[in-house]
Amino acid sequence: MPLNATPLILRLLLATVTTVVIGTPTPAQARNTVEQLLRLLKRRPSAMSRNTWRAQRREAARELGRAKERRAVPELLRIIKKERFDVILEISIDALGNIGDKRAIGPIERLLNDPSLDAYVRDAVSGALHKLGKKGTSALPKRPSSTGNTGKGRSPKRGSIDGPKVENLPPEHKAPFDKLPPLELPSWPKDLIARSSQFDIAASSGQLRWEGAGWGERTSMSLGAESRYKLQVERLSTGYSLDGLTTLGFHLYDPTGDDNTSWDLGHTLQVNSEVRFYPFTNDLPLLFGQFSGGVTWGLGIAKPPTSFDEKRVTLGSSLSAAFAPGYGRVLDIGSQLRVIRIERALRRAGVLEKVVAINKQTAAKLSAMWYRYRNTVGSYAQLGYTIDILRKAGLLREEVDPATAYRLIRILDDPQLMDRLTGYHFKLGYGYTRTLVKDADDDNLGYLFSTASYHDQIGTTRQFSAITRFFWSHIGEPDTYNLNLESSYDWFLYNRAFDPLGAIGLTFTAGINNQPGSAFEDGGIAYQALIGGHYTRYFNRGSRIIASLQGGADRRGGIVLFSLEARYGIASGSYAASSGR
Repeated sequence: MPLNATPLILRLLLATVTTVVIGTPTPAQARNTVEQLLRLLKRRPSAMSRNTWRAQRREAARELGRAKERRAVPELLRIIKKERFDVILEISIDALGNIGDKRAIGPIERLLNDPSLDAYVRDAVSGALHKLGKKGTSALPKRPSSTGNTGKGRSPKRGSIDGPKVENLPPEHKAPFDKLPPLELPSWPKDLIARSSQFDIAASSGQLRWEGAGWGERTSMSLGAESRYKLQVERLSTGYSLDGLTTLGFHLYDPTGDDNTSWDLGHTLQVNSEVRFYPFTNDLPLLFGQFSGGVTWGLGIAKPPTSFDEKRVTLGSSLSAAFAPGYGRVLDIGSQLRVIRIERALRRAGVLEKVVAINKQTAAKLSAMWYRYRNTVGSYAQLGYTIDILRKAGLLREEVDPATAYRLIRILDDPQLMDRLTGYHFKLGYGYTRTLVKDADDDNLGYLFSTASYHDQIGTTRQFSAITRFFWSHIGEPDTYNLNLESSYDWFLYNRAFDPLGAIGLTFTAGINNQPGSAFEDGGIAYQALIGGHYTRYFNRGSRIIASLQGGADRRGGIVLFSLEARYGIASGSYAASSGR
């Protein structure tokens, strides 16, 4: 019994005790009680919380049914028409049967064709129609409980995808998940730890930047579109990743007070790959050696500040290769967070066996199923496969009710559980890049580099990330270096029904380098530090909208940076057998 239902129940008990001890209530008292119950059934009092009202509304429907109050029939009919994920649906059906008003026969019969109804609601429908004098409904088929017995062991499980089917039932009474095709899991190697992929067929971004103080005010604007494909596969002794990116961007640069406005339009294509070997799987399982390589092609059209009467076209490409020893792994464990959420929802509903948790084997099977059917089947099918896997693992003590099924669908659809990284890695290596530019000399670049990153999921609603990159080139005059730090802390927001509301986060970025060029006319040491926040709204398949605002300074002076990015995702998913730690 919910605690927030206590006030109404106490009043009812008090009324009962008063009736027994003192005598039958007067007609005026009875009318007042009925009027209060009718008002409570129709609308929520302004001073009452929604959860309290829902609990007391259930009691009101039950008492009005016991009292056979016909004035409650219109509101009870409205409830059974709209409600699907609250126990008041079952209570209202029972109440209509007790009242005996023939107006309820048609609406209740229509519930028989609703595939979302659970066995308990179907039982209530059968009982109510029988009370209303509808013949032929007392033998309405029931779905056996997963823990029920037939006298010869456990009863056949209705709704099992691969299990026995009850063929003698009319189509409208069969378990809806019986129509799903047999579950097909991917045949992956036994030592697979994790796999993730993401494909954004189109992405666009806009950025507005203001710089001021010592170097004079200037405003710049960037617009861009890109398409990206990422794949990461981690096995016990190897790991590899592929990152392909193509971009089309426009940049406008407008210093205040002169006519040196410049613009450029560029197109790039990048393909980068990385292979890691973990030779010491027993003693030092996270120690690896890495080989990486990449290809870049670019085309640019620009109007530089020093030339006003002609456009300049550049065409170039580059090849790079690098080797680095390192330590650690970083994995996408969004599917593991989804398993945790599902276990909590089932346990809260009393459906999960109390002494049993979802073990690693079942969690890995769920994760593999979600990855296999990502972006190809809807929530209905994924819910059916999920329940079937849990049932066959012996984890469900009874059928999943509609309210719990709704919560499971919200968890399965939650896009905020994508791209949730955990782990750490550090690597230090040496690389070489050769750049080929049309109508210009080739350029060689040998460099020492290091990267350190740390990612942590704090519960299922917060995450922290920090990445540091260092680069030092010894070819050319002078030697050049670059050091960058990026960190973020994100909160993933949900309402009481666990609907995702997006994420807010704090970010900090800083960097220092001595690379001369158009950004720093006289060379020397440059630095930049920015702090700000962002809001991200997530959608299915990796689509998202990101708005961010940052402020800070560099050696020119103050900076205010606003950016808006919109991504449309074609496919996104991850599989994780373990955290890899």
